[in-house]
Amino acid sequence: MTERHLADLENALTQDHWCVIDRLEGDDYRVSGFWIVARPDGSNRITLAFDGLDDMRVLPMEKAYGCTAQGVADGELCFARGASWKAELRDFMNVLKEHADSMAGRT
Repeated sequence: MTERHLADLENALTQDHWCVIDRLEGDDYRVSGFWIVARPDGSNRITLAFDGLDDMRVLPMEKAYGCTAQGVADGELCFARGASWKAELRDFMNVLKEHADSMAGRT
């Protein structure tokens, strides 16, 4: 992953009316870090865990290779290279929206 992936993800979250309300350290094993995201009113809180398992250490956030929206079905995003990245990010954002809608009873 590059800083661009993190910036793209944060921009997509903002455009879809999500706020990063907290950034937490990882677990020193598998997770590079966590972002807690929610709607502007604080509803629909979701934790994003950034995958960073490596041979001997956890990778820093800027080298994480994906993230998982904890407790969200199909809520996995691989920080792909090339043309597939934007499409995968769009799909991930749709999954977050569907999850938020189901939490609000709109499905």
